[in-house]
Amino acid sequence: MNTDLSFVADFLPPALAGWPSRVALILCITAVVALVINAVLRRLHRGAHWLPGVWDDAAIDAARGPLFWLVWVIGLGLTLPHWPIDDGLVAHLWTAHNTVLNVLFLWFLYRVFDRGSRAHVESKRAQDPRYDDSSVYAMARVLRLLILIAIALVVLRSLGISITGALAFGGIGGIAVGFAAKDLLSNLFGGLMIFIEKPFVVGDWVRSPDREIEGTVKDIGWRLTQIETFDRRPIYVPNAIFNTIVLENPSRMANRRLSLQLRLRLADLPRVEAVVTDIKALLDASDDIDHEQTLMVNFDAIGESALSISIYAFTRTTGWAAFQDCKQQILFDIADIVERQGAALALPARELHVRQEAVPAPL
Repeated sequence: MNTDLSFVADFLPPALAGWPSRVALILCITAVVALVINAVLRRLHRGAHWLPGVWDDAAIDAARGPLFWLVWVIGLGLTLPHWPIDDGLVAHLWTAHNTVLNVLFLWFLYRVFDRGSRAHVESKRAQDPRYDDSSVYAMARVLRLLILIAIALVVLRSLGISITGALAFGGIGGIAVGFAAKDLLSNLFGGLMIFIEKPFVVGDWVRSPDREIEGTVKDIGWRLTQIETFDRRPIYVPNAIFNTIVLENPSRMANRRLSLQLRLRLADLPRVEAVVTDIKALLDASDDIDHEQTLMVNFDAIGESALSISIYAFTRTTGWAAFQDCKQQILFDIADIVERQGAALALPARELHVRQEAVPAPL
């Protein structure tokens, strides 16, 4: 990037022949321009809230710091031809000047992605509290990391270090580090797959039948996932584990299953058909039951001490507390049906037969 702007000095008044006067004039103009631009950006930032998107507001807010310093860097660059210093030093200062310009541009991009991602998530959460922000934050982290790497490469180049050699050394070193930190890398790739495939998001209830892992997902990091168990204990699971275990996500089920066994007395056999019919009518009329799913009420067994009625259905709600309330109300209604039909619940019972032997008459 060539920023030789010494021609601007030709437009200065002849009276300002000394280099201190020229430098002072350029710095004064730079200060005025910086203040004006800062005021304009502040005003645009206040007005940007009226625009429909969030990224334009983020871009204006992100530009305030880098653009302010950009004006000063350009102003200082305009003064370089007027300083009575060696040409070799001027060349080094121009190199530093161009490096700072590139760093300021990358800094602007870093701020845009940082502020834009946070504003985007806040906007989506205002519309939907269950909005999944993990993908947005993951992409923002990757972009910020790439920008930081680019800044480092720009600085290395300005210092005269060969980028090709640094990349080659980094490749060899990366192989060595990869062997030494394979577990860390496997966790990082595991986190990447979680962000891409989304088997769960923050707030989901997850459970693994292979491991003693069950609870609510609190945070998904690049290396670890934090899960809070139902007894409020946090556990930290390395992301690589999720590539080798079976994981259930009950938060995404569409219904909850209601499976009950009703046991009546053997003496209530004449009343079983009426009880079954009333329970079936109860579930058919209930708004809490999903009628598009399987619904069965059947007299399915005659036991040694009880008659068994099987009740199988699916509720519309998937929330645990709401499901318990729904199940409780259905049990109350079934108890009313049993009482109304004159039946009763079976209790474990045994019959004891006592054999009476003849007692011999006294002599």
